[in-house]
Amino acid sequence: MSELQLCWTANIEQLKHFVNENIKLNDGNWISPGGDKKVYSDGTTSISWRKSKKILQIEGKEKKQIIAKLCSLICSVQTNIVTNEAVATTTRDENGVSPLTTQILSAELEGAKLDITIAERDILINKDIINNVDNRLNKINAEFDDFSKQLEYCKKEIYMLRNGHMNGHTYVTQRKLQKSLK
Repeated sequence: MSELQLCWTANIEQLKHFVNENIKLNDGNWISPGGDKKVYSDGTTSISWRKSKKILQIEGKEKKQIIAKLCSLICSVQTNIVTNEAVATTTRDENGVSPLTTQILSAELEGAKLDITIAERDILINKDIINNVDNRLNKINAEFDDFSKQLEYCKKEIYMLRNGHMNGHTYVTQRKLQKSLK
């Protein structure tokens, strides 16, 4: 499985607003190191974005928490992205599709991909757990069968002693005979 890639198809101002409102990192700054790259850093964690590639790169101490939070927001489709409604309602591509619709569908698709990736990982983990439990149950069943056989043997000996098939004197004599033959 490859590492999850998160895309941001809106503009940098919307990304800044989204990070401030939804990610809630420590106080940090947005910088432009060059070209179309923008970086938010709070000293321990950074979020990089290039306008041309639309990929969010998250690095640092809180990377896993941020990715989980982003994916949760994407999957629940409750993102609070600031949109320019005039542009969103009047601008359409040659197929008549609004850029806002494309952004939402892209986010939903990424959420579905994430759900599948998480489900695959969970299936592999659960498969290993089930195999371990199955092996333990087989071992316990084998031990149980051994104990059952021993119990049956003991029951037969007790039955023979109780029902007079072998009275006490005969039993003692038989034991002495067995010892002497050894």
